[in-house]
Amino acid sequence: MFNLGIDIDKLGIDPSVATEELSNIEAAPIIYPNPSDGIFFLKNFETLDFEYFTITDLQGRIVDSKIWREEIRYARIDLRALSNGNYFINYFDEKNIQVYQSSGIVKL
Repeated sequence: MFNLGIDIDKLGIDPSVATEELSNIEAAPIIYPNPSDGIFFLKNFETLDFEYFTITDLQGRIVDSKIWREEIRYARIDLRALSNGNYFINYFDEKNIQVYQSSGIVKL
């Protein structure tokens, strides 16, 4: 064990800042099947409340976005146009605030 000589109590870290932001974000919606060939479904989509979602690659680049209720029919998400790989779906409300945790998906 190393002693760096840092008194943590004197750093002035406010733990409520980080935890407050996370407490406002609900658990990620369930997406299945995962992995998939590009057609995914949202479980219990009738109860979900978000405006749109973005799909990002592992580098954080937005590769697609969809407007909920307008572009998504029957909770079916069609990502067949994307290259195979790992992606994240990020859910936002009308004020561009993230409302659910990101969902990790794999397109085969």
